[in-house]
This record gives sequence, structure tokens and C-alpha cells, in this order.
Amino acid sequence: MGAPHYAGDVSVGGRSNGGGTALDSARLRELLTLALARMPVPDGSEAVLEGSLAEGFGNVASDVDFLVLADGDASYAGTPTVLFADGRRIEVRLRSTGEVAADRDALWRLAARGPGAAARIPDDLLNRCQRLARALPLGDGALAARVQAALPLDELGEIASASFAHRARQAGRLAVALLTLADEAGAAMAAETALTFGAKAWAALRGETYVDAKWLPEQLRRVAARGGADAATAQRCGALARRPAAAAQAGAYVRAVLELLPGLGVAGCPLAPERVSLRRRPGVTTWPIAGRLHVLRDGREAFVLGERAARAWRAVVFERPLPAVLERAPEAGPSIAAFHRLGLVRLAWRGGGTIAGAPATTPPPGAARPALTLGGATPDADAGEVTLVPLPARRFAAAGMALVWANVMVENAREDAVGALDAGQWGVLAVVARRMLDWAARSLLSAYGVDPLPAYGEACARLAELPGLDRRLADDARALDARLAAHDAASGRAALADAEALVARLRAPLGAADFPRSFADAAGWRTTLETFYDWVRIGAHLDSALPLDELRDVLLSVEQRHARV
Repeated sequence: MGAPHYAGDVSVGGRSNGGGTALDSARLRELLTLALARMPVPDGSEAVLEGSLAEGFGNVASDVDFLVLADGDASYAGTPTVLFADGRRIEVRLRSTGEVAADRDALWRLAARGPGAAARIPDDLLNRCQRLARALPLGDGALAARVQAALPLDELGEIASASFAHRARQAGRLAVALLTLADEAGAAMAAETALTFGAKAWAALRGETYVDAKWLPEQLRRVAARGGADAATAQRCGALARRPAAAAQAGAYVRAVLELLPGLGVAGCPLAPERVSLRRRPGVTTWPIAGRLHVLRDGREAFVLGERAARAWRAVVFERPLPAVLERAPEAGPSIAAFHRLGLVRLAWRGGGTIAGAPATTPPPGAARPALTLGGATPDADAGEVTLVPLPARRFAAAGMALVWANVMVENAREDAVGALDAGQWGVLAVVARRMLDWAARSLLSAYGVDPLPAYGEACARLAELPGLDRRLADDARALDARLAAHDAASGRAALADAEALVARLRAPLGAADFPRSFADAAGWRTTLETFYDWVRIGAHLDSALPLDELRDVLLSVEQRHARV
């Protein structure tokens, strides 16, 4: 192992970075020596300075980025070695000429695939090639020059410009869509992104190919300093570089950016709302439960829609121009924008495919407790119109089925208690009255997302663990469970009355006050099945585990009943 070759002065190998570095050659030589003394490098390798300092942007606080080139086809770790020496943070990357050639071939091959190829160019691939192409060799050896000769700056500028223009075009189309949806703030953010990458696409054709957008102001300043017609364009980009803070100015800002983009060489994103439409997103399904709309994303997350969002969701028509959708539901725009942000729908541009945007976001889980009721998830009034259920989708379905089934079993135990009271079976009455309490407690635990449920007989004791639950309710349930007894008609009637009263309190947060008397008659059983059916459908879709073996019988009876309809 040996040190790379470098000479006494920084050489640019015939390439100019547009304006020197913040460190002189002696200082760079000193830092390189300190770095290489702490890490092995192959014999005969050469070092170059890359990154913002090599570009002439860096300052005294910038990282010092060295790339050590080793001739051959060896593979090295892609991550840099980070060192701190003499008050500077130093990054040293080691790459072989074979790795560099493979990157070069991959980038040029992608770029040659015609229209749309820019969308397939990974940022890190472009970045690696660009940094090396603009690096400053720290010596007079031939290795760096040979490698850089395969990365012609004019061709690289065209590739970088096409990649930046693609991102600008997509952001511009997103700005059009969000402005149409009355999400002015979101549209302004998208327009700012469009302007950033539109300006970088324009500057890349003028030699400013650096990938990281943080140095765009310096790139524009350097282009403007050259004078001529480009100076005015650079200044115009600078003036629009930051979106306005005032919401009232957002629309005007979006329009100004969209008007400027064609002058930057970014076509295909005019202010034409009729070219925008909605598309289905794979993996998104809709599930009404007792009239409340729920949307599942990729079978993993569940969202519950508030009334306004539910109206907007029902108004969505895919593949129709966005203005036509909004004509049917003028107030739906902000909700549809939220659907897109959450990855529940896609936006498309006529003739241009899906509009690329930021990855789907996942909001904080709803804080309402209990998380579930018989009518589905509990919307969070403080979370907007779309609430993320604080349970994974399969657990949401399993807990919902368990919630309904627990209430069915409460009714089963009640019927047993009534029969025992009539027959004077005081021991049985005490057992089934306690069973009523246990199942009611299990239904409340399910509503809070507890899954799997505790063993039989433990549910009342576990209520104290539920966050936000009235502690008096938990204490009363545990106390009644411990003292319930019957030894004659009077104590039997009192025990049943006490159990029913506490069951009513346990059911109150669940929307189950009017839960049907499932075992009283055919009408009660039919209503029970209707209550259960929505939960069973979503559970079957997600292949959620049925909470009890008996549920399989209920599922079969539900499916048979609907098959006859």
C-alpha cells in the first residue's frame, strides 16, 4: 500500500471550476497528507479534490472532499471515510477506474434511451459522475486526466440539464394540479421546486452542472456575472427563488413561475387544469362501516374520513379532467389534495403519465380514544378530515371484529342470565352475569386496539391500563366482578341489574347503547349480522385472524345470507 501521487500545486487538468477554491494548494496538500496517514490506499493511486470546494462554491466551513482513484477493477465501499484533522472535516472516497467506467457507461446508456430517459437517471449516479468530471486533480499524473476525458463536460451538461428539467416539469404539473384543487400553499411549494430545478436545467447548459441545489444561488450569480442576455434570466430566477410567505400571494407566484419555465427550457407544464386528472392508486381500497368511510392503503394503514372528506371521496371520478370533477363537488379540492398527499389517489397529466410528487406521507396517528367503535374508526377532530387509525390495518380489522363479537357474547350471556333468574339457578346466574361484564370489558379493550385479548376472566382487571379511560369505570368494573353473587330471587335480580348497568357504562364509548338483542328473536339476529358484516368483509380482505372459532360460523352464515339475496 502506498500514498497517492500528488504534486506541489493544484492542477485543474485543463478544466476550470469557475473561480478557485477556498483553500490554497499548500493547505490542501497538508490536509491530504494528514488524511492518508490514517488510512491505507493502493499503490499508484491519484487523488482529486471534488465537491463544493472543487467547484469554487465552498467556504472555510465546507467539508474537504477527496477522491482517491485506483487503477483497476477492484470494488470499494461507496461510503466515504470521515476524518477530522487540523480543525477540518475531511471525507475520503476510494474508487477504482473500473467502477468509474461502469458509472459512466450506465449514465450515458440511460441518457441515450430517448424521451423520458431523464426520469430513470438516479441522482446518486449523476452526482458521482458530475463530481468527478468537475474535480481538480491534485497532481500532474495521467490517471485523473484519463478518467475525466471519458466524462466530456458538454455531454454531461446536456444529461444533467435533461434530468433537472424532468424534475422541474413534474413539479410544475403538480403546481397546476394543486392550484386547481385550491391548495395554494402546496402549489407554491411545488412551484418553488419547479423553479429550482428549472433554473438548474438552464444553468447546466451553461456549465453549471453541480447536482446539489443548495449552491444554486452561487451558480446563478456566476452566470449573471458573465453578462449578456443570460444575466437577466439569472436575476429573474433569483427573484423567484423563494416562495412568498403571504398566502394571498401564492397564486400569483405559481403563475409567475409557470410563465418563466419555458424560457428556462422546461416545456410541458402550462397552466392548463383540464390536462390534469385523477387516477386510482394500486393497493387503495374503500370500506364503509356503518356508513362511515374508511380507506386502506397497501393493506397496512387504515384511514377514517370525516364528513367533508367522505363527500369529496364519493365525488372522485377517475380519468376525468379535474375541473369536471370539481364542477360536481366545488368544495372537494382541499380534500382531494390531501388524498394525493396521503397516497390515496394519483394525479395524471394528459399525454404525460402520472405526475411524480413527493412520497406518500403518513400523518400522526389519531389521538381519539377509544380508537374504534361499532361504526368503525373514531375520527380525530384535531387531525383534520382524514385520520390515520392508530392501528395497523390488519389489527384494525381484527380488533373491530372482536369488538362486535364481544357485544354479541354480552347478549348471549344476558339471555343465559335471564333464563337462570327465571329458573332460580343462582350459581349459574352469578357465573353468566360475570361473563356479561367480562365480554363488555373485552369489547372496550378491543375498541382501544388490544389484540390479542387477555384470557377469560381478566378483562375487567385490564381496563385500568387503557389510556384516558375514566378510572372510576375501571375500578367499578373490577369491584363488581369481584363481588357479584346470587343466592335468592332478590339478590339474583340485583346482580343482573348491577351487571346490566355497568355493561351500559362500558358500552357507552363504543356507540353500542342500542346493540341489538342478538338472541331474542330472528330480527335481533338479523340486525346483529348486519352490524357484523362490514367488519367481516374488511377482515376477510386483509386475511385478518378471526378472534374466535365461533366467528367462522358467523362468517359462513353472513356469506350464505348474502348469496341468497
